[in-house]
Amino acid sequence: MSVDEYLRYFNALPEECKREVIKYWGEPPGNIMVDDNGILIPGVILGNVFIGVQPSRPPLNNEDINSAIHDPTKPPHHQYIAFYKWIEHVFKADCIIHLGTHGLAEFMKGKEVGLSSKCFPDILIGTIPHLYVYHVINTSEATIAKRRLYGTLISYNSPPYTSELYDEYAKLEELLDEYREALIKDKPRAEIAKKKALELAEKLNLGNDLDEIEAKLYEYKRAIIPKGLHIVGEKYSLEDLEEFMGIIARYDRGEIKSLNRLIAEKKGLKYGELTSKELKEIDEEAKEIVKRFLKGEKFPEYEKTLKYAYDVAKKYADNTLEIENLIEGLLTV
Repeated sequence: MSVDEYLRYFNALPEECKREVIKYWGEPPGNIMVDDNGILIPGVILGNVFIGVQPSRPPLNNEDINSAIHDPTKPPHHQYIAFYKWIEHVFKADCIIHLGTHGLAEFMKGKEVGLSSKCFPDILIGTIPHLYVYHVINTSEATIAKRRLYGTLISYNSPPYTSELYDEYAKLEELLDEYREALIKDKPRAEIAKKKALELAEKLNLGNDLDEIEAKLYEYKRAIIPKGLHIVGEKYSLEDLEEFMGIIARYDRGEIKSLNRLIAEKKGLKYGELTSKELKEIDEEAKEIVKRFLKGEKFPEYEKTLKYAYDVAKKYADNTLEIENLIEGLLTV
């Protein structure tokens, strides 16, 4: 956007808003994302769709670093304003879709409720219909996007979850397994594996006691972590469904006992008193049962738990409404 074109939009702002922007970011066009031709609007145009990257808000000083993302006391900089004015007045978008949690526009300076033409979220979004694709579990900040940026919220799911070791932690587990296996048949090989395991454990700050290291690794292995990023509208794969169902089945749910507890009880073991080795074996057995259940095998003794876990996981894994709701929102514009 040329500087002259930007000035037409900037000069139309209320006087106090212009003063605020100049106070923090200098005279237009400022020094953020500008070159000899004017203000840069990053993105690509595909037919009648513009896909852009929302401007960042750099910290003004060292004290500003931690608050830059959620700071409602500062105005947007010139390139930020130019970006939204270009979308509304030059590209003439019928609708703007903010994708992902979360952007910065809704946190700009202005009133918390009942925004006016002097509030920067109102200035940025202008008169464009606004759909905001927001993480379903973050309802508190989603409300801010709705209240201050007039967004119609469309929820998206969390990514698939997994419970597994990775990188050097997975390598350490392999070395420990190799050590335990070689200890019976090949003591020299066991000593080599032990030495490598202890060196890696020291690097990872896990101590030098093999039993304690193994216990810590197992604790990490059972921790639930997101598996990458969520893809809007994409259903879970069979592998992701299997992992997620196994995670749900791992825990007691009121009157529904966990699959792992039921397996332990069937073996005559007290679930709360299992060793790390016994827990690991039961975890592996539970994974195998879930896998076979999803292939159609019946387990009458675990039916209630497996059915509950499957019903929850299946509902969670079907993300088709995300795209359907987005299209429905566009059709109402």
